[in-house]
Amino acid sequence: MDISELEQILSKTLGHDKRRVKWLSKLVQGLYLAKTTNLSKVARAIKHETKVQSRYRRIQRFFESAHFEQGICAEIVMNLFDWGDEKPYLLMDRTEWEYGNTWINILVVAVAYKRMAIPLAWVVLPKRGNSSIKARAELLESIFAKVGMARFGGLLADREFIGKDWFAYLNKIELPFYIRIKEGADTVNARGQSVQAGWLFHPLKAGEQMEVSGRRKIYGHDLKIWGAKSPIDGQLMIVASNKESKNNIEAYLQRWDIETLFGSLKSHGFAFEETHMVTHAKITRLLFVLTLAYVW
Repeated sequence: MDISELEQILSKTLGHDKRRVKWLSKLVQGLYLAKTTNLSKVARAIKHETKVQSRYRRIQRFFESAHFEQGICAEIVMNLFDWGDEKPYLLMDRTEWEYGNTWINILVVAVAYKRMAIPLAWVVLPKRGNSSIKARAELLESIFAKVGMARFGGLLADREFIGKDWFAYLNKIELPFYIRIKEGADTVNARGQSVQAGWLFHPLKAGEQMEVSGRRKIYGHDLKIWGAKSPIDGQLMIVASNKESKNNIEAYLQRWDIETLFGSLKSHGFAFEETHMVTHAKITRLLFVLTLAYVW
């Protein structure tokens, strides 16, 4: 994809005037070339007839005032690639870091693509720690409003994203999920006796995996449960799903693609965590431009 193709895609999707789209494309190109969120370096990397200081001020104004509708990135990304009949998985996770006395905490929903992940929607959370069900639901709904839930095979998430109310929401919207649960989660054995989920897999040896027969009550919902022990250290992984599937573990393992994404945006790529921005709106805009540069 060259810069003119990028301009055409952005112009069609965003509906902005040509000058703004052209500058956004230049900014994407600058981030791609500079491989950093240091705006002075980005300004020097942008190919433009104006002086570097003028470019720098224009970049600053962009991050102060640009507006992008939540979910618009999902529309851009899902239209960029030929997915064919494939229904890729959505991946949900958080990334966070501390800058000075400010803690930056971002909830991201990405799409799995060829052993990597691409952000579709995100929100900068108002505090440290876990996200609310409301924040998660709003991100998913912004994506589905643009491209439809039927485009995706389901949601993958780690043990942070568990709970009766959260699973109830996912069941309500009929979104398949494959989510890792805690070994200490309450469930029942084949005789209906109360046990911890980890107990169901006590016969497993390192490198083995198994499906629990039928459905078991987990966090108040009847779910399919699979377990696997790492061939390296024997650590147990338990994955619960609201959908019948051949192998929950194989589906869930694609969740690791989002860790690759965070590495690419941060220390192994664009040095996202080195930005001096702390305002939530500016960080939101920066991630939009970073996503475009990452995809490009």
